Amino acid sequence: MWISKILPNPAAPELQAKLLDRRLGKPNRCVVEGNRAYLPMVEGDGIAVVDLSNPAQPAFLTAYHDSELLDKTYGVAVRGSLLYVASREENSLIVLNREALERK
Repeated sequence: MWISKILPNPAAPELQAKLLDRRLGKPNRCVVEGNRAYLPMVEGDGIAVVDLSNPAQPAFLTAYHDSELLDKTYGVAVRGSLLYVASREENSLIVLNREALERK
């Protein structure tokens, strides 16, 4: 079975790494693109970006906050250089250039 190469013992998965950081703002549904993870912030009204270039040590990279448009951010999607971020409380969708966000 192909999963054995990824997860040798599915009944007992092994922790590979962890990141505990309050700046993640109680993250919601994570999306991974390349060596970045994008986490909607339920508390913090925005999106957090985590650097995964060293999978054994994920690191907080940056965050974008907008309390007017992203109250209780719920979801995120990535297409090319764009992030699509949705807010449940504000009934909004914003589009961010992820490359510009990560340079700040």
